[in-house]
Amino acid sequence: MAEITGYSPEKLTRFSSDRFSRIIHPEDRDRTLAYFSECVAGRPVRHRTRMIRKDGKVCCLDIQAVAVTYRGKAAL
Repeated sequence: MAEITGYSPEKLTRFSSDRFSRIIHPEDRDRTLAYFSECVAGRPVRHRTRMIRKDGKVCCLDIQAVAVTYRGKAAL
């Protein structure tokens, strides 16, 4: 993700959920956040979205995700 967005891994891990949502393209934000909610609820998801890189360029991502738990808690 760091290579794609241009933000360092350290910076990305410090992003609040609000800050992270702002690097999702505005036209894709609601749909992408809905997919994220589905994933957190335990459903695997696959979708395409656009993100805004640190340099302002837009990049396309094909995302596949599934929630992972470890010792009964969400693994991040």
